[in-house]
Amino acid sequence: MAAVDTHVGKPNQNTQEQEQDKALLGTFWRLADPNDNVRLQGASDLFEIVIRKQKQHNKSGASTLYCSEVEYTLQRLVKGLASGRKGARLGYVTVLAELLEKVPRISLDEILTLVQDHLVVKGKKEERDSIFGQVFAYLAIIQSGRLQRSDEKYTVELIQSLLTLGDHKSYLQELCCKAVIDVICKTSENVFLDNVWPKLKPRLKVGWEDTTAETLALLIVCQKQFPDVVKPKFVQSHWGHSNLLDESNFHHIGRILVKSTINCHPNVHFLCDLILSQAVLDKAKVPLFWQIVVDESLCSARQECKFLALKLLERIIPLCDVKLIKAVFSQTLIRVFINSLSNRQGFLHKAAVQFSENLPNAVRQVTDAKAQVAVIQCLLSSPGHLLFDDITKSKTIHFLVSTLTADGVRIYMKWLKKLFESGTEKIRLEPDLDSDRRWVCMQILSLIRNPRLQREDDWMQDACQFLLLHSFFRVTAPDSSIVGCKHVLPDPVSDQLRKQICPYFYSAVHALSSFTQASRVTDSAANEGSGSSEHRPLGMTSEGELWVLVLMRYTQQLLQSASVDFAVEFTEQVQAEWDKMYALVEKIEKKKSKKSAVGVPFQLLFIHVGLQMLSDPKQSVEILEDLHGCYDRALQRRKSAKKNEEEEPDWVVVVTEILLSLLSKSSHLLRMVVDNVFKMICPHLTKEALGLLLNVLDPTGGAEVTNLEVADDSDEEMEGENEEEGMEEEEEEEDDGEDLK
Repeated sequence: MAAVDTHVGKPNQNTQEQEQDKALLGTFWRLADPNDNVRLQGASDLFEIVIRKQKQHNKSGASTLYCSEVEYTLQRLVKGLASGRKGARLGYVTVLAELLEKVPRISLDEILTLVQDHLVVKGKKEERDSIFGQVFAYLAIIQSGRLQRSDEKYTVELIQSLLTLGDHKSYLQELCCKAVIDVICKTSENVFLDNVWPKLKPRLKVGWEDTTAETLALLIVCQKQFPDVVKPKFVQSHWGHSNLLDESNFHHIGRILVKSTINCHPNVHFLCDLILSQAVLDKAKVPLFWQIVVDESLCSARQECKFLALKLLERIIPLCDVKLIKAVFSQTLIRVFINSLSNRQGFLHKAAVQFSENLPNAVRQVTDAKAQVAVIQCLLSSPGHLLFDDITKSKTIHFLVSTLTADGVRIYMKWLKKLFESGTEKIRLEPDLDSDRRWVCMQILSLIRNPRLQREDDWMQDACQFLLLHSFFRVTAPDSSIVGCKHVLPDPVSDQLRKQICPYFYSAVHALSSFTQASRVTDSAANEGSGSSEHRPLGMTSEGELWVLVLMRYTQQLLQSASVDFAVEFTEQVQAEWDKMYALVEKIEKKKSKKSAVGVPFQLLFIHVGLQMLSDPKQSVEILEDLHGCYDRALQRRKSAKKNEEEEPDWVVVVTEILLSLLSKSSHLLRMVVDNVFKMICPHLTKEALGLLLNVLDPTGGAEVTNLEVADDSDEEMEGENEEEGMEEEEEEEDDGEDLK
């Protein structure tokens, strides 16, 4: 019986081993898969199987250093490094580096022997794959960290092999040089002095005339890592100056960067990052460095060199302050950018489009708000243009403005207002005052409407007050007590321009009236958990004050000031109606409370129509007279109601009737006002008020409202607001190009 058990057990054991072998073999196919996830999973499975087998081998007390699976895997991995399949080298080199790190029994001699046995060049057809395989094998050794724990001879041998391969094939020069630099950065000073420097010293003596980008990069790293070994005297004797980035060497650096594009384009040689990081250390020299290396060398050479110039600009922006931004955005480079971006058939058009798309991300990394704005100013100033986006048919400026912080918006606003006041002679060759001022107002409006910006009360209020002031008023004498009236414009705003920018003000009012403070959304969301259904009012500042009320009070200041004149006729009758409206609005504001919500919609109606008086006094006066009568009737109905609060007459019915009557008038403003007021009364709608709306839609009276319920779903409301904001953003992007033409 025991014999039978033994006989049965062996086939089961063999079957299990065969299944494990199949699992091991299957992982190699997945290592070469182009899909990153599949390849990484295959690497993980292979590593797990091999490590488990090696642990079992160690416990068994076998005489060999490692198990047969490890031996087979090493051979397979080294051979696979010569594979031309997409993803194969990445998969094989990853596992090989992990094995060398986790299995210390694997000697470097074994790996180097396998490289010599399996990756030797046997013919021209296999030469490229074999050489790449050797390089990747050396990269695996470097990444494993074994060189730091092994004899110095391996470090020297690896560096020598990499340098030889780089000299042999030009397409390997950069890769091999980066690998050598990686080794050097992980080497101790003693090892570098005794073993590495003697091998590199002859190579680093060549000087500027015979150097390559790789040699210069190698020298920069060696001098930075080991300044006591690569002494200034050595550098000066062979390179003309102890500081490689001395002003006298800028022409040489420009020539080397031009030469680097021959083999690297469209990639950027890693030498560029080394040079930029060293150049910005001495900011005083950056303007001259940029002029010689970029403007005179790269921008005056082949198209590939101009491509590199754009790449250098993209990489240096996060390292710059305001002065450096203005230096690196040189006139030559801006012309290259504009011409390439506007010419769809040009060689560099795709590169310019890519630069335009990457530019906001680069600017976002700049911590100085002034430097962020400086980028925009450079593109809008000559040789750029105020209509940059129109000329290039892009949204470069729009997306750059969208990256600004709140401080950046304030700085940009200040610059725009300065252009409005003093003109654009300093930034344009042929300034047109009215056209430029109209563009400024359009930019200020786009700031208010831009949902990507941090909407803070101060700059939004400043923007709206600026549009209000110059749309309807004229400052005749300085008055520091009123915002925006500290200076008198040397060239007054023309009547034609006022008519053009007046709609911008009302568009800004509409944007603010549709805006919900994020803090209020958060508070409401928090209240949802406690069953609260409190309405989130639109058009409120962070302090809970109506935006239109803020603007109305500013208008009152302007009307009362002796230093400000109204730009259009404002008769005594109109002034009297304004005063009556203003007094009533302030009265409602003082009596406003949660228990009496009837005043808020009327307050909005009075303010909106009052602001309309600035552009259309005649029609607004008529509407205000009707509103006063409706408001008095609403209050009378409220007083005649019973004292019981539950039986209080529905004021919302009265307001609904007024809104419907206003909708019958052909006025865009009134429709906007109705839209804003209706949003506020929606949560308070009753069946009777809803019936009025349905009667308008169905005049025959066939609508049944008995079974209808008024729902207050905050989630749906939020969804609607987000959707509206998205639509507003799309309109803005469309208008950016159309309105500036």
